[in-house]
Amino acid sequence: MPEVLFREEILNGESVAIIYDSITKTMFHVKGNGGAIWKLLDGRRTIRMVSEDLARASPGLDESDALADVTRFVVQLGEQRLIRFAYEV
Repeated sequence: MPEVLFREEILNGESVAIIYDSITKTMFHVKGNGGAIWKLLDGRRTIRMVSEDLARASPGLDESDALADVTRFVVQLGEQRLIRFAYEV
């Protein structure tokens, strides 16, 4: 979605992902794994693929917890209309 911009910043010594919706002029600050998940959401990977990649890149995070994190974050992004969902048929 070209109207949604993403960048990473250091705020108060902490890495924060910033997602900006240029249509609604709304800014979201995302901490934790949110920035990594956002970067993995390329329109080709499934939620399961994203969670597997996240678990591999995050020591101490197992795949079931990664799947829960990714699913929760994707739902939140969808509720804010920051992403569109694609379904395989």
